[in-house]
Amino acid sequence: MADSPDYLVCAVLPAGGCGERTGMKTPKQYCQVLSRPLVAYTLQAFERVPWIKHIVITIHNDYKDLLLDVISTHNLKKIHIVGAGPTRHRSIWEGIKSLGKVCPVPEVVIIHDAVRPFVESDILWKIVEAARECGAAGAIRPLVSTILAVDGDGFLDHSLDRSKYRASEMPQAFQYNIIKTAYEKCTDYDFDYGTECLHLAQRYGGAKVRLIDGPDSLWKVTLKKDLAAAEDTIKDWKKNVVLVNCPEKIQSEVSRAFELQNFKLHITTYGAMGPSSANHYIIFHTIYNQQSILQMSKDFLNNYAGTAVVTTVLHVVTTCQLGPEDLDYFKVQACIQRLQENVADDVCVALLFDMTDSPKKLIELLLTLVRSQNPILGGQIYTILADS
Repeated sequence: MADSPDYLVCAVLPAGGCGERTGMKTPKQYCQVLSRPLVAYTLQAFERVPWIKHIVITIHNDYKDLLLDVISTHNLKKIHIVGAGPTRHRSIWEGIKSLGKVCPVPEVVIIHDAVRPFVESDILWKIVEAARECGAAGAIRPLVSTILAVDGDGFLDHSLDRSKYRASEMPQAFQYNIIKTAYEKCTDYDFDYGTECLHLAQRYGGAKVRLIDGPDSLWKVTLKKDLAAAEDTIKDWKKNVVLVNCPEKIQSEVSRAFELQNFKLHITTYGAMGPSSANHYIIFHTIYNQQSILQMSKDFLNNYAGTAVVTTVLHVVTTCQLGPEDLDYFKVQACIQRLQENVADDVCVALLFDMTDSPKKLIELLLTLVRSQNPILGGQIYTILADS
């Protein structure tokens, strides 16, 4: 991904729906998925994108305490809570009107459903850049079913040519002035029955809307069965481990150990850091060079820290020839502090020095840190010493 934009980007997440289609009393955005409310995954996805500076979420007051608990538990710092309206468009409008009050007025506004937790930074970036250029942009996906028009008696009227149509997805992004103008001009009918923000931007804001093919991960949790699918997706992601620049002499042993624990290994090199749907990244360094490690960490942040699932980033220095000056406590501590600053507080970041000739102890420590998925173990320096 490119460097961070030189303009302000904020997001509005409508989360005021009651989840009627799930058939459950609790709105789907607050349903528990692997011990977290679904909305927590979406908020974390946006929180971890460094160039999204503020996130407005519109909710009904009944769920304010629950959301405040999510914000506190996951140490989210960019979130602003705003009251939702009675319909989707009215909720989004409340969020847009709050911009300039709860945070500075942005140049580009992202709108995204709180029940689409698997959004990644790459598609966000593409849509934001397109919106800045064209005025509005949104993700689309191919239609998977033929669309039929039904007459007043319940009979087939006609069918549409599926190749000419696409399914509208989220995220969408807009120049602030365009989406604000669109909502100021739209009708009560639009507010109460409309669902498509891009249409409002085109009709009332004069935007030329760019449509961008999105990944299949943008699906929306709508039905009760979708909650189970979301849980399966997150479980699968928690098993993905990416090894970056793993030395050949230990690669087979490290791989075997993780595979025996049913992890899915992805072996890659710096610059092509594997799937962004992985939970754990282990980045190897053959020498201890603080600037190099910090730069790789920055590159990792720009490319992958926008996903909703990263919980572990481990930097491993694999050399047994470190001098005393290399392990100066204060210098190394400063390095780990800067590494931790580059990611969200609930990500476990650690710096490991392997001073042994055998990877056995290193593998044991890596497995412990990855299996625990505990940020409390992060922000630490681990030195693996050879047996005396």
